Amino acid sequence: MLPLQNPSFLRSRAEAPRASLPIALLTVLLACGCNARAAAPSPPAAPEQAAQVAPGASSDVIISFREGAQALLSLRSNPNARPGLTVSRVFRGVPAVAARATPQALEQLRLDPEVTHVQVDARGEGQLKEAVPAIGGDRVKSVLGLTGKGVRVAVLDTGIVTQHPDLSDAVVAQHCFTQRACPPLGGAEGTSAEDDHGHGSNVTGCIASNGKVSAPGFAPDVEVVAVKINDSNDSGNESDWVAGFDWVYDNLDTLKVQVVNASIGTIATHSTQAECDQAHPALRRAIDNLVQAGVTVFVASGNGGLSNKLPAPACISGGAIVVGATYDSSVGKQPEGNYATFGARWAGFGRCADATTAFDQVACFTNTTSRVDIMAPGAQILSDTLRNRTELYVGTSQASGVAAGVAALMLQCNPELTPAEVKQHMQASGPKVLDPKNGLMFPSLRAFEAVSLACPDLVGNGPGKLPDAGAGSGTDGAAPEPADDEDEEDEEPVRVDASTKPAGRDAGAQKRDAGQKPGQPDDESDEAADDDQDAPGGGNGSEDEGSSDDGDLPASSAREGGCSSSGAPRPLDLSVLFAFLGLPLVVRRRRARPRP
Repeated sequence: MLPLQNPSFLRSRAEAPRASLPIALLTVLLACGCNARAAAPSPPAAPEQAAQVAPGASSDVIISFREGAQALLSLRSNPNARPGLTVSRVFRGVPAVAARATPQALEQLRLDPEVTHVQVDARGEGQLKEAVPAIGGDRVKSVLGLTGKGVRVAVLDTGIVTQHPDLSDAVVAQHCFTQRACPPLGGAEGTSAEDDHGHGSNVTGCIASNGKVSAPGFAPDVEVVAVKINDSNDSGNESDWVAGFDWVYDNLDTLKVQVVNASIGTIATHSTQAECDQAHPALRRAIDNLVQAGVTVFVASGNGGLSNKLPAPACISGGAIVVGATYDSSVGKQPEGNYATFGARWAGFGRCADATTAFDQVACFTNTTSRVDIMAPGAQILSDTLRNRTELYVGTSQASGVAAGVAALMLQCNPELTPAEVKQHMQASGPKVLDPKNGLMFPSLRAFEAVSLACPDLVGNGPGKLPDAGAGSGTDGAAPEPADDEDEEDEEPVRVDASTKPAGRDAGAQKRDAGQKPGQPDDESDEAADDDQDAPGGGNGSEDEGSSDDGDLPASSAREGGCSSSGAPRPLDLSVLFAFLGLPLVVRRRRARPRP
């Protein structure tokens, strides 16, 4: 695949009632951190969630304005127009800016009727060899001839190893938004998305690996737009995340992105969509812009093992598809001990363990509420990483990448699919699986069936009819049955957000072709119906709000394999010892040994 011929576009062009809060209070957005825990947020002092700002200190904040506000227009034309504000990011499709504000400037913002929301721009961190055939991905290629060719997927993560043999031919564009960490010189923005952590390459491998080192991903011929929004610690500011989404949206005319995957999340969790939307207006708007333009967006549900709350962006209302993780095979007890104590680097996982594991079993670390849309394989996933190698991960980040890869296959054969239709077909593609933490059922993704529903003419069985492919399209042609017959008959999704009204790919494409931006989302009409995400507790998931909800767990390094669960040859319990000793593992002929 050829890179884009004109790289100049890679440089991005740089309403709610006003809360009567004391200056010491600002809305908080605590970004996800898998290296550290954060205390649970204090109860809100007003309709908005609030946090203390140190008296007399300047603060990094994200300031949201009313649409068309003169103050916003002034800052966009002159970032130094407002005394006490040092603007670091000006968003194009989101009515907000990121800035460092003095206490005096914060007081002025509090009194400004054009300012709708101010939130702390806190630091935080991010969230197939067997996985591919387990849900029929191999049959999509062998039977239907689909590989994702011609489809562009943007991956917002830690970047991509651009010279990795599995990924180098997939990258067509790249950009970076991190605070003082963009390669090669450490700026806040740049045109290189080189991965210096490994998480982004691992997720991208699940989507796009060509199979030279790892096993092939779900869509090995897709074109990848790599957007680095987290640094070498898998850490980034929330304003970096907003900037990444905004850059993709602002450059849709050139990038032609059809799918976005963002395996990120916040430490702060929310039980309702209304609460989440109010706490994260800029992030919500950035995602809404893409969905309204016809781009299918996938986000991870997070790894805290929660049963009634989600981090952002998973908890945000709108059209993003929220993905939880299942096991793609039986690998025995996982892990030895529990996920939260598996390694200090990954302390954000839920304090839980699965005594037994099986295909389609919901992983105990997966956050679930009724907002979660689908389940996909996320444990254990062997995919690409640094130094042109592979690494074993578990997490909802990998599950989200799997779903994004399947969406690319669907869009290859039916480019006119809207985000809502992609979700609908995915939810109808497989059986429903139970999360014992809260008793909720979720559709489990099947690649071959989802593609068949999206492209019935391709399989020759007429609209809405599936080929006789076996229930699971796995290697044995079978899949677990739903919990009961009623669930088998009822193919309605567990939850469909009725407030979401995406414009559709054809409408968005027509506007882009005409040189116009697709319509902006209507904040008032799109206020979520406040779907209650509370669910009964139970099971083995942790309800500790202080735990990080994302940042997936790399179990070990390896030289062979692919976007896959390792199965029996790669048990996590052996990795515990090596992780404790600080030694990586190398997989060679199904035997593990310390790497020199």
